[in-house]
Amino acid sequence: MIDQLLLKRIGELIIKGDYLFDQKIATFNAETHISSWEFELFDDIFSWEASCLNLIFIILGQRNHYYERFPRFAIPDPRGKINVPMPDWELKVDIKKGLGILSSIRDEINSDLLRSQDVLITKDLLLSISDEARALLKANYSPAAAIYCRVYLENMVKKLADKNNIVFSKDTRLSALCEELKNKEIIKLPDWRQIQAWVDLGNEAAHGNFENCIPTKISTMISGLEQLEQQYLK
Repeated sequence: MIDQLLLKRIGELIIKGDYLFDQKIATFNAETHISSWEFELFDDIFSWEASCLNLIFIILGQRNHYYERFPRFAIPDPRGKINVPMPDWELKVDIKKGLGILSSIRDEINSDLLRSQDVLITKDLLLSISDEARALLKANYSPAAAIYCRVYLENMVKKLADKNNIVFSKDTRLSALCEELKNKEIIKLPDWRQIQAWVDLGNEAAHGNFENCIPTKISTMISGLEQLEQQYLK
């Protein structure tokens, strides 16, 4: 379920990267080292870069080959000069590199070589989900903390379903599984409502909608998950 969300987001970012690649970004003069830039496109380029890096960070963390190799784009000043001369084709090469990295991550998820939720939950450096989520929150990565909690919530719901002999497949939607737990009175109605709200919050963050990723909300989500784990799985 969470893999499908990530695959959808990767697909969206690939489409945006393809669009940027097809645009005329800059005209470069080799003699003067001055470029004429389409500055409006740079908003899109840096937005795409930030979204891609955020997604890779969420899936694999910062100390990862994909995260380290993803291109960072040079910033032009208002006069059209940049620190290192970068003609249009160099920017396009970097965009292609980024697209290649996104495609590689998508292929690994599809091939089960990279199970995003397992990678997140079993990182050697993490003591617990709450420690990691709070660390992300403290570092002002509220969307990443929200998605991390969403992944943890999905795993918790699956464990609860297993514990109560509820049969489900990898294609079973999280909302449907939560509904069955509620209908069988395994989880209480107020808890079910709260879980649905947290699922929605995590889904919004995974799709790049960060308006509701308010630190106080994420902090409440982390504490609430700890309480639900104690209540239903301990």
